[in-house]
Amino acid sequence: MADELPIPAPDESSELNKADAVDFIELITKQNPRLFNGLDKKKRGEIEQAITVSFAHVQKSHSGPLPDAETLEHYARIIPNGAERVMAMAEKEQSFRHDYTADVARRQLNQISRGQFFGFALAVIGIGGGILLAYYGKETSGLTTIITSIVGLVGVFLYGQKQARKNNSKS
Repeated sequence: MADELPIPAPDESSELNKADAVDFIELITKQNPRLFNGLDKKKRGEIEQAITVSFAHVQKSHSGPLPDAETLEHYARIIPNGAERVMAMAEKEQSFRHDYTADVARRQLNQISRGQFFGFALAVIGIGGGILLAYYGKETSGLTTIITSIVGLVGVFLYGQKQARKNNSKS
């Protein structure tokens, strides 16, 4: 039964894989010269063809967002507009990532701006409240409120600078 199974023909476009398979066959024949003894030419040809096909399947690998040109060609043959669809998918994904990154950056800037505005408003209220307290005869409480507000502003500013330095050193 196993003798009746057809051996697929090697891919004609992969000359490098054929050359590697031929080199491999020569190497194993040199290591064991009697390996193919007793086989007729047809059986030996089938074995060599099977090795060539195996090389084509084992060595095929890919890394990256887009397949190689040979794979794109294959998609174009088996799926209507296959290569164009793969390229469109990659372009759409890239566009999404760019839009998403820009949106995240915009939101972060808005958050920073709001934080600065509210921090400034709280500082003005604190200092203004301290001035009002001092004006109405509560000099100690007024001065304490003013100093606390200023120290708070300076502390937040210094903490922000420290975090910015830490983030820049990680990048």
